[in-house]
Amino acid sequence: MQMQLERTEQELQVRNYSPKTVKSYLYGLREYFGFKKINLEILDILCFPEKKLRTYCSQPGIQNINFYYRLPMV
Repeated sequence: MQMQLERTEQELQVRNYSPKTVKSYLYGLREYFGFKKINLEILDILCFPEKKLRTYCSQPGIQNINFYYRLPMV
């Protein structure tokens, strides 16, 4: 998980995202990865408990996950 977060942080900084945006994206991804736990390279929004999914699926939450899965795999 740490490797994916570091790669995402580097990409956000290269693209000149603001420090607040970087912090927000990493927080959201850390939460998503915490629920997902395995197969982080495969998108699976169903790993969230239903109550948490309603809370997390706001526009910024979706953007965090979308950004990560659009990164080229290394």
